[in-house]
Amino acid sequence: GNGFAAACVSSVHPFVFFSRHGSKMVFMLDLTNQRITGKFDGKKTVTCLTAHPSKPSFASGHIDGSVRLWDYQLGSSKLSEEYNGLAMSSAKLAPSPFGITSLTLSGDLVLAASPIGLVVAFKVSNRGFVVVAARVLNGSRGTANLGVLTSIEFHGKSDFFLSCFGMGKIQSWRIVGEG
Repeated sequence: GNGFAAACVSSVHPFVFFSRHGSKMVFMLDLTNQRITGKFDGKKTVTCLTAHPSKPSFASGHIDGSVRLWDYQLGSSKLSEEYNGLAMSSAKLAPSPFGITSLTLSGDLVLAASPIGLVVAFKVSNRGFVVVAARVLNGSRGTANLGVLTSIEFHGKSDFFLSCFGMGKIQSWRIVGEG
C-alpha cells in the first residue's frame, strides 16, 4: 500500500484511524480505496486512539488528559474534561506529562488510562461523559513496581478489563462504580 507514518492507530473494518507523532489531527483511511476519507481536529496533541467495535465512533486520548469521542459518520465529537480534575482530586495525583496513553471502548463505556496507572471509566450519554469509576492500578493487588501502564482493553463483558504493565504483567480487573 501507500504507507502512512502513524504514531497511534486503531481500526474497524473498513476504516483505519491514525494520527502522526505530535499531531492534533486524526485521519480516517478507507481500506477499500486506500484514501483518506475523514479528518478530525482534536485541538490538542493526540496520544492514543481506539475504534468502537460496533458503533460508528472512535475515541482519541490527548496530551492534556482529555478524551474525545467521535462519531465518524457525523464528523462530530464529545469532549471529556473530567479526567484531569479527577486525577488531581480523587486520586490525589497530578496528571501524567504523557496524558492519556491507552483507551478502550465497549457499549457506552470508555476506559482511559495514564502511564502512572490511573484508569477512569466514563459512561457516555447524550449529555456527555459521566465518571463511573476511577482507580490507581499501580500499587494495588500486587502491581507495585511493575513500571508504566502500557495498555488496557475490555475483556468479555464490558464490566471487566485487562491491564498490561511495562514489566509484562497482565491482570484482569472488574469495573465497580463509585458511590
